[in-house]
Amino acid sequence: MRSKLFGIITGKHWYLSYLICFIILYILAVHGISLASVTPQVAGGWYHSIALKSDGTVWAWGSGGTLGDGTTEERHFPVQVSGLSGVTAIAGGEYHTIALKSDGTVWAWGFNEYGELGDETTTQRTTPVQVNGLSSVTTIAGGASHTIALKSDGTVWAWGYNYYYQLGDGTTGERHSPVQVSGLSDVTAIAGGRYHSIALKSDGTVWAWGNNEYGQLGDGRTTLKSGNPLQASGLSGVTAVAGGAGHTIALKSDGTVWAWGNNREAGQLGDGTTTDRYTPVQVSNLILRTTNPTVTTNSATNVSFRSATLNGNVNANGASTTAWFEYGVTSGVYNYTSATETVSGINDTTISMDVNGLSSGTTYYYRIAAQNSEGTSYGDEMSFTTLADALTPFCSISINSNAAYTNNPTVIISLSASDNSGVTGYYLSLDSTVPSISDDGWTDITSTTDYYADVSYALSNDDGNKTVYVWFKDDSGNISDAASDSIILDTTAPTINITSPTPEDTYTTSSSVIAIGGTASDSTSSVSIITWSNDKGGSGLASGTTSWLTSSISLLNGENIITVTATDEAGNTGTDQITVILGSGQKGIISGYVIDKKDNPIGSAKIRLKGANSKVLKKTVSDEDGVFEFTDLDADTYTITAIKNGYKRVKQTVTLEAGEEKDIEIVMKKVIRKGR
Repeated sequence: MRSKLFGIITGKHWYLSYLICFIILYILAVHGISLASVTPQVAGGWYHSIALKSDGTVWAWGSGGTLGDGTTEERHFPVQVSGLSGVTAIAGGEYHTIALKSDGTVWAWGFNEYGELGDETTTQRTTPVQVNGLSSVTTIAGGASHTIALKSDGTVWAWGYNYYYQLGDGTTGERHSPVQVSGLSDVTAIAGGRYHSIALKSDGTVWAWGNNEYGQLGDGRTTLKSGNPLQASGLSGVTAVAGGAGHTIALKSDGTVWAWGNNREAGQLGDGTTTDRYTPVQVSNLILRTTNPTVTTNSATNVSFRSATLNGNVNANGASTTAWFEYGVTSGVYNYTSATETVSGINDTTISMDVNGLSSGTTYYYRIAAQNSEGTSYGDEMSFTTLADALTPFCSISINSNAAYTNNPTVIISLSASDNSGVTGYYLSLDSTVPSISDDGWTDITSTTDYYADVSYALSNDDGNKTVYVWFKDDSGNISDAASDSIILDTTAPTINITSPTPEDTYTTSSSVIAIGGTASDSTSSVSIITWSNDKGGSGLASGTTSWLTSSISLLNGENIITVTATDEAGNTGTDQITVILGSGQKGIISGYVIDKKDNPIGSAKIRLKGANSKVLKKTVSDEDGVFEFTDLDADTYTITAIKNGYKRVKQTVTLEAGEEKDIEIVMKKVIRKGR
């Protein structure tokens, strides 16, 4: 089965190793592997994944036998590698895994067909075993079936599969324990390809050995494989290296990336071709070291009276960059800045920003600016001139929504204006004299081509016709023609008088209905309506205004206080009142007797009578036969109350018409006391 898997990885399927790296991060998040504190790491084999936690433990998942959990079972979620702690680095081979502990020892587990575990055997290990005779290691790397280690003294050691000389000892025999790579010192970093190995020296040069079928050693392909390290041609200043299946990658100190070897499968060298390269070529359109942005100022567009669009180009040179425009009315002096825009990448980005609030007929000078972590760049200065404006604003005014009258000196004025260059202020006055642009009294507003507002305005306090004038100014200093509106101010209440049936304050009648008439007047605005109301109930509208008459008003017995109200066009009101007494003049009598439940008369009961409308209050006492009487009563509704010790209080309501005599019976109940 292993040979079949090797076959899958060869040829165009080599890229699976890279795909695994992307999948690792997702699986970690799903299954809760922490990557929080002490330099956590991830690594990938062909069919398994490895993670180093911040506590120094190692976790793995995927193909069975490579996970270090003591089993050969396939795991679909992370399991902890058995008996391993204090780990500082991890690496993955094709079917084996390598770990570096803090004490400088190296441990490995998984397939061991070629001795890639370094324990002097070819026995597969399901738990970690220590690599034989190796200490002071600082860095580890994995090839397909070989392993590489960098010691603190700058020497490189390797073991495992060696058919392509990838162990660097000058032979093709597999090694079951570490051997030193010959002729190599001062190494600072290592990496493993599938069948080749790479080392970075302290002088910034790159050296490689092993399979060179595709030119992955970078020496111009002088041989198909090499057991001795060969220097990559024409490459210096390198700070990091990495290995692919059949290609090699290097990062230089200037931020450029270089690659060589197999390119036919998918253009993996990044030079825009699918041609194999035997010496390093630069990866196109990629810079990892940030530099100042590159900027170019372009011509302004959409220039109008008050605005323009400023344009330019920015190349962020690989760093997050903020771009903006600076502008002003004097060459070389930039008092204003536009909004900002963030750009990134290594290609030119077109920047266009609108600037508003400009003055018409004015020349502006501007330039583009951009800043990233390496510094700020400025483009050349350019200029544009806004359009000149000779047109005055168009405006209108309305007082209290075009009302004709008001009784409040403070009114609401609705203003509107429009202007191509922008309305910048208005001037309100009761005087028709045109103001100058420099006069006090202008209300400034934020420049806008269309303006609408409702504002409060105080008229003079004297009654009469009031005309309010408004002028608007624009950003070019033009003043509009006056717009005006008028309203009549009336703060005086109208006068109203009742003349019929009498000009007096009271009137007595025996009729249950009455019509009331009179006159009304207003000195400023005319009387618009006359209304009436009766405190006993009822209200209505009179006919006429200056001379008016109510319809029939219903009366109740007793006093009816009738109020008439005149309202003028401004909403002011005036009132007059008359009290109409309904009654015939005849007096009535209420008499009766007080008895108990057995019809026995009750004498000496206190009897009190109170009128609802007439406010009459009378008192008497029942005689020995229980009889009482109230005389000389007007028509009204009366409440009669009977009180006597030992009896419950009794109330009765009696309605008495004019001249009527009424006889009532009051029945009182004794109070039953407990315990008797």
